[in-house]
Amino acid sequence: LLASLAGCLPVIAVLRERGRAPTDTSPGVASGPNEGTDWLVGRNARWLSIMALATLLVALGANVVGYMTLAQLLSEATLATVYLSGTLAVLAEAVESFVEVLIRTPAAVRLKSLQSRPEVVLVSVRKLVHLACWLAWGVLTLEEFHLLEPVSDILLAGVEATFSVGEVTLSLGRIGTFVVAIVLAIWASRFVGFLLDEDVLPRLNLGRGVAPTVSMLSRYTLIGLGIALAVAAAGVDLSNFTFIMGALG
Repeated sequence: LLASLAGCLPVIAVLRERGRAPTDTSPGVASGPNEGTDWLVGRNARWLSIMALATLLVALGANVVGYMTLAQLLSEATLATVYLSGTLAVLAEAVESFVEVLIRTPAAVRLKSLQSRPEVVLVSVRKLVHLACWLAWGVLTLEEFHLLEPVSDILLAGVEATFSVGEVTLSLGRIGTFVVAIVLAIWASRFVGFLLDEDVLPRLNLGRGVAPTVSMLSRYTLIGLGIALAVAAAGVDLSNFTFIMGALG
């Protein structure tokens, strides 16, 4: 009971701090349109704190009426989740700061792709770090509440469920794999094109119009390979798509 009460204090402190954040104009206080999208900043910190406080209040009520096992599970899992959120927030800030310092190193200064648009690199790294934080937080939170295994079983059953469209048998897992492969191919083509345009091709003595052609063909090749891999990963026989590959060629 005392642990649950003590756990409410930092959560209430976070809620009070978030309530004052929009009116605070001092330097270093995050504000603006990106505030709600950062890990544990703005709206994210607020709704996570509200969920934690609500769960602790339920644990307090269960403790009072005698449901000790439920109270212990909810309070311990919630406190572990709160500490986990703080740890992930510190790690996210450390990784972002490390990348920001890394861009200023002598080796990175020689790369035009990094120095031409460093804000693009920082934004991309920030998105990846926050996505990793959300995934880690979700998995570990489910584990703390003993929900990871049943949730995994439900998701696995849904992914493996199949349905037929004509003579083709599809599943959510195959469709998801197809979409992920296409997205990764597009990202890879943009990344490779960015490196070629900014770092590789300007260093080569190429004729007029050759550099844009090489960059364009490289991007199209990666996208074509991504489509082929996506179709194969979806479980579709590639022999049925010979005409598509011919058109891409």
